[in-house]
Parts: sequence; structure tokens; C-alpha cells
Amino acid sequence: MAYYRNRRSFLKTSVLTVSSLVLTGVNCSSKNATEEKSKQPNIIFILADDLGCEIPGVYGGETYKTPNVDALARRGIRFTQCYSSPACAPSRVKLLTGKYGFRNYIGWGAMKDKERTFAHVLKNAGYKTAIAGKWQMVLQKNEPDHVQKMGFDESCVYGWHEGPRYYGPFIYENGKPRKEPDDQYGPDIFCKFITDFIRNNQGFPFFGLLFYVPAA
Repeated sequence: MAYYRNRRSFLKTSVLTVSSLVLTGVNCSSKNATEEKSKQPNIIFILADDLGCEIPGVYGGETYKTPNVDALARRGIRFTQCYSSPACAPSRVKLLTGKYGFRNYIGWGAMKDKERTFAHVLKNAGYKTAIAGKWQMVLQKNEPDHVQKMGFDESCVYGWHEGPRYYGPFIYENGKPRKEPDDQYGPDIFCKFITDFIRNNQGFPFFGLLFYVPAA
């Protein structure tokens, strides 16, 4: 994560930093495709949308206790200087494609049907891929298979403002719409989906992407 005073700048710059790490790892895996699959690292990528640098304790935050995030940061690498777009949808497209906005931008929250994402690259390297949480690239009711076309074997996401996303969420699981009861909390459903995906794919290298958006 990068250290920025502005919440939005912090979030978006951190997203692209992690993206570059993921893409670097993918290229290494592709070059060593003859190695045993057990030697390929499993990848879990968690993006907390709209998380500012004033929150994690590792960046000096004092309002909240974030011991698990702090522990992850201490064992990993923190970045202090990087650049990205200050808006959510264009940055998520950049994240998935590894391209600058002027190379892939066709409209707010839109992706070209034939766009190549890092999920495609990972699939070609033998990975099982899954995504949960925020998608919002298209109206899912019009293109229920859009997430799969972008390289994800499995998905549990919410679409473009098509219904609730927190309590009683309206979600699409593998392209099929489903309205959850009002006592069910969306982020819990998405976390369970990713953990189940991990348990069910122990025999393969796997990549799980969780787009988590905290409630306002």
C-alpha cells in the first residue's frame, strides 16, 4: 500500500501497486510452465475499496484497531510512491488489464469484450480463478456471463446498482441471479465464497480476487 493523505489517491495507487506484483508473478509462472503445479504460488488478492491511509495502524492510524492488516504489512512489502487514476471504475479496469486508461477506456465501468485480464493469463498458467464482491463493469442482467468472459472460472458478485449489496444482497453467482434474505450480509457471503473456493481447489494452484467495499 502507498502512503497518501487523500483516501481516494491512497486506494487507487495501492490497487495498481498490487496489480503490478500480481502480473509480475504471473509472468514468472508462465516462463516456468514445465514446473510442477505444486510449485506455483497460490494467490489471494483482497482489495478494500475506499480504505484510506488514516485507518490501518501500520500507516499511523489511531481511530481503529487493525492488527491483522498490520501483521500482513509487516510480513510483506509496503510501497510509498506510486500513481494511478483517482476514480474507482477506471482503476479497476487498469488493475485487471495492466493497461493505462487511455489504452483500454471505452466508458465508465465498461470493458471491451475481447479484453485480456490477468485472470486469463493465470488460467493459461494452470490456475483456477475466482472473484467475489464488487464487479460493476456491466449490467449483469444483460450480460450474465461477462465475469467468465474476463477469465474467472467462478464468481459471486454484485452488478451495476441492480439491487442491495449489503443486507439482503442481490448477487450473481456464476452468472445466475439470486436475492438473499434480508438477514444475510453481502461481505460475509463473498468471504465465504472465496474460502470455499480455496478449500475446493487444493489440488490446483488457485487465484482468488475479493473486491471488498466496506459499508459507509
